[in-house]
Amino acid sequence: MSRLTPANAADSPSLATENAPWRMWAAAWIVIAIFILSNSATPLYVRWQTGIGFSSAMLTAIFAAYILGLLLTLLVAGQLSDRFGRRPVLLPGLAVAIIACLLFASAQSVAVLLIARFLSGMAVGAAVSAGMASIVDLGGQERRRQASLLASVSMVLGAGLGPLLAGSLALALSEPVIPIFVAELAILASALLIAFVLPFQKGTPPADGRWKLKLPSSPAQPPAPCLRNRRIRAGDHRHVVCAVARPFAALPPDRRDEPADRRRDGLRDVPDSDGRSVPRS
Repeated sequence: MSRLTPANAADSPSLATENAPWRMWAAAWIVIAIFILSNSATPLYVRWQTGIGFSSAMLTAIFAAYILGLLLTLLVAGQLSDRFGRRPVLLPGLAVAIIACLLFASAQSVAVLLIARFLSGMAVGAAVSAGMASIVDLGGQERRRQASLLASVSMVLGAGLGPLLAGSLALALSEPVIPIFVAELAILASALLIAFVLPFQKGTPPADGRWKLKLPSSPAQPPAPCLRNRRIRAGDHRHVVCAVARPFAALPPDRRDEPADRRRDGLRDVPDSDGRSVPRS
């Protein structure tokens, strides 16, 4: 996934000099538009299953095609976004989303549904990597927290609006497929226009002049137990919150300042009425 930190501001003067709030919200609309598409087809699968005639197992395969497209895109989209910039990843992602929308609108076979679902997964991969990173980029340092929250909310909002839009039209219309995806096509067209206009962050060339895609891998050695000297990116914070929490935070409030050797309740002795030490039960 692409790093959610504004970097290389010198390569993008407009980002360094002015980060108007509307740009952050406009970038969020791109993410919302793609996620609306990702779930717009969900209320229609029963209709397609009846009309085209495929089994529940094939329906599972159609859903799996989305996951496959998403995972394959996530392997490379973030790296491409950091290297070449946000726009070269977002524009193809939106183009793929538009193609998927047209395929859904004209689907008459399982093969078309599989391809459309796979392409929608690729579009979501581009939105998750370059799209959400661009929201934080355009928010600037002064709105970093708000932009990070907006990036997360835009993903959830789009994923919820898709079934709401499609389900409402499916209940109101006898033939809802074309109207649903015509509306989605208009939404994607507006997002594509925004992607051409916004001053996205440019890519960062490698220091040694050489660059290649890197697949995820496990470290040769386990990480050091101490995190004091580790540089943590913004996207890593949620994974290390528990690791850096103070151990005594889980103790009752009235015992946090008590010495460690006095916290073992089962081993402490208490005096009886005669002053003798009696083990606590």
